[in-house]
Amino acid sequence: MTLHPKIADRHLSRHACIYIRQSTLAQVRFNQESTDRQYNLVNKAHSLGWSQDQIRVLDRDLGKSGSAAGSRTDFKTLVGDVAMGHVGAIFSLEASRLARSNQDWHRLLELCAITGTLVIDEDGIYNPAEFNDGLVLGMKGTFAQAELHIIRARLHGGKLNKASRGDLRFVLPVGLVFDNDKIVLDPDREVQGAVRTVFDLFEREGTAYGVVSVTGSAKLTQGGKMNLTHPAKWFLRCGGTDAEGGGSDGVSGFAQAWREYPGAGADDGAIAEYGAALLARRRDSGTPQANREAG
Repeated sequence: MTLHPKIADRHLSRHACIYIRQSTLAQVRFNQESTDRQYNLVNKAHSLGWSQDQIRVLDRDLGKSGSAAGSRTDFKTLVGDVAMGHVGAIFSLEASRLARSNQDWHRLLELCAITGTLVIDEDGIYNPAEFNDGLVLGMKGTFAQAELHIIRARLHGGKLNKASRGDLRFVLPVGLVFDNDKIVLDPDREVQGAVRTVFDLFEREGTAYGVVSVTGSAKLTQGGKMNLTHPAKWFLRCGGTDAEGGGSDGVSGFAQAWREYPGAGADDGAIAEYGAALLARRRDSGTPQANREAG
């Protein structure tokens, strides 16, 4: 005898999968109540009749966006297990935890309907094979994707508003900081020394990959505080090779400015101009990294 009319013995004989996800690592760190609520779904599955050995927790997608399934290991595992008929019910706090893409959401619902898998959230228990339940789940998925669009539009609007006032700032490369409206070298001598060392290594090794290899293998530090692998990897991303369009001339010129600073003849204007050019190139590249750092 089951505890709910929609839950049959065939469901209890299969796994109950608890799918847990939050979009960013910052949310995982600071929104711990949401994480706890998701883990508490284990107790809900147990109270509905699943034994502890039948309950599986899928939490490897913590810190990953639900807008696409490509990078979500556990979501792909879940879809595969549902297709094989190994899952009796999927537990999720809400539809948006499973997917914020209608394509991924409806593919999962279709597989659930074929294999007789239930979908259970905080609002109720749904059988995707039934018309009314499938309709409600479809609307939940549509709202989840629409919510993502609204959030993005709101954030983008905020950036445009700051830009119209001249207050929008992008994340600067390692070693550069804002001084009011100017871009200048970081006043921390340790940071300056670390970056100078990176450029010295580049002149010696000849390639950015060589720099990263040396700093990574030697575990070089400046004063035991700043690991040189950090500025070296920044150097690699920001065009430390001719193939990336940075050009060895531009890199060597910037290295020369670093070595001379803060002595006589240092060209702060050239440093600021180079830093601004790096930002512009990364912003205009349209890469996901550039878009993230533009925030």
